[in-house]
Amino acid sequence: MEKCEVSSVSLTFFGNDALAGATRSLDLIQKIEQTIATLCYDQSMFGNIGKYARIAADSIAKSGASLPLDPGETIGANLLVTQGKLEDIYKSYCGSLQAARDDNRLTSDDGVADEYIRAIEVIKGAHNAINDLRWAILEHDADLDKHTGPAISDGEELRKYLATI
Repeated sequence: MEKCEVSSVSLTFFGNDALAGATRSLDLIQKIEQTIATLCYDQSMFGNIGKYARIAADSIAKSGASLPLDPGETIGANLLVTQGKLEDIYKSYCGSLQAARDDNRLTSDDGVADEYIRAIEVIKGAHNAINDLRWAILEHDADLDKHTGPAISDGEELRKYLATI
């Protein structure tokens, strides 16, 4: 390798490259911190949603309430939409997790992948808890439904009855 002379031009190039590298590194660190903060917030928020849904489902299952909880079926419909949104977030976070794993600028010490994994688990838990809540409401209201028509004891009676309506 030839001996290179240090000049003001080469030092200027060096200084510019070092500044760009340091700035890029600082930007990356800030993005890592912002990502982790967002994921931690989401874990807390969706964790609380899941916790409330589990408590509500348990309460409904144990209650002896005599009035329907969702006579217009709007609560169940809203909860179903919420589950769809949670599925969208789950898919997005799974893609982001893979991107974090594939990004050679990130290391395991950065914690980005770990926080995505935790957030994904919390979102799955919230989704499942909301599903349990929806079913608890449906079962509660179905138990209170007034039965109409004759009592049917076997399949043949059911077929005959259905043929008449």
